[in-house]
Amino acid sequence: MKGKGSEESLSVLAEILEAIRERLDEIKALQATSITSIKEFREEMSTFVGLKELKNILANIANSLSIVNEFKEYIEKIESRYDTLTEEIKSLRKDIEDVKMLTSESMKKSVKLLEQAMELLNLPDMVNQIAKIVNDLTVKVAELSKPEQESTVQEKTQPTSDEV
Repeated sequence: MKGKGSEESLSVLAEILEAIRERLDEIKALQATSITSIKEFREEMSTFVGLKELKNILANIANSLSIVNEFKEYIEKIESRYDTLTEEIKSLRKDIEDVKMLTSESMKKSVKLLEQAMELLNLPDMVNQIAKIVNDLTVKVAELSKPEQESTVQEKTQPTSDEV
């Protein structure tokens, strides 16, 4: 009976060993699944970390876009001020041309007035020249009127044909 009991024990032991093997296979399969899951988890974690970094990068880009928008507004203000200054410069240039023209006309008038003033400063010379001319004319008129007076006196002293 020992043989039969040993056979039964061996058979039970074989079943137990078979069950242990199946359990080991399940454990190995679970271990392989766990390793695969851990690898996937690590990949997903790196993806998550990458997504977190991407989120930070997008936040930085959004801040940069905000700065770009502020910069655009600043540029628009500068362009507006530039346009205003350009118009003011054009206006000033026109005013300068007007002033140049008025200055030129004023200079011409000043020269004329200066010439007239110089003529007035020469007025005594002119008066002296005119007085000399008048004196000369007076002398000539006097000279011319002497013969006429003499002839008139002679005519009065001579009898006329009517009187004779």
